Amino acid sequence: MRKIINEFPFLRRLLRSIRHRLWVNRTKANLKTYLSTNSCPKLQLGAGANLLPGWFNTDYFPRPNIFFVDVTKPFPIPSDSFNFIFTEHHIEHISYKHAVFMLKESFRILKPGGIIKVATPDLTKSLASYFNDDIYQEEFKDHSKNYIYSGFYNAVNYVPVDDYFKAHEINDMFYNYEHKFIYDFESLKRVLENAGFTNVKDCALEASTHSDLLDIEAHNSDFDKYFTLSVEATKNL
Repeated sequence: MRKIINEFPFLRRLLRSIRHRLWVNRTKANLKTYLSTNSCPKLQLGAGANLLPGWFNTDYFPRPNIFFVDVTKPFPIPSDSFNFIFTEHHIEHISYKHAVFMLKESFRILKPGGIIKVATPDLTKSLASYFNDDIYQEEFKDHSKNYIYSGFYNAVNYVPVDDYFKAHEINDMFYNYEHKFIYDFESLKRVLENAGFTNVKDCALEASTHSDLLDIEAHNSDFDKYFTLSVEATKNL
């Protein structure tokens, strides 16, 4: 059956469309219950394996308690529904064009006064580590080497390496895990502001003042924190 489906792209697209429609209906039904029973609704986009208690967790690949949302399409979510949105190491996996769309949809579904938190690989820190040899600090060296080997191995464009060089760290950031666009603070700030957000701040410099947004990251090792850009922005009242 799978072989037949793969031989006819239109059939594959049709089945995917039907599957997505069923998943969207399931998302809408569970979201209605969630919103009616939570006084402070919180949405996670691109949850991966990070199932956050008390949040409405979503992903392109739904699993138990993680519901389907394709962020490149209009969200099946009413406007002004959520107090908080969180997306971690997700925005870099979609094109810049789709990221612009995702943040505009995020703005739409946030309540006035709502906050979005976006965590993603940091272009500035990665380039600084290349030029300043920060990546060779003892606390990062072994971790980064193992991390990058894993990344290359699991990527479609896996390139076996016999040794670890600084170039591997840079290429890992851009090409592994099907990354599409890597942001620095200014570029992410611009996209958020163009979507309508204000008060955009770098949370690496100023920690969140919202308890709901503290300690929710799955990428929480010292290595991950060092190379992650974490930004919050507000939908004004």
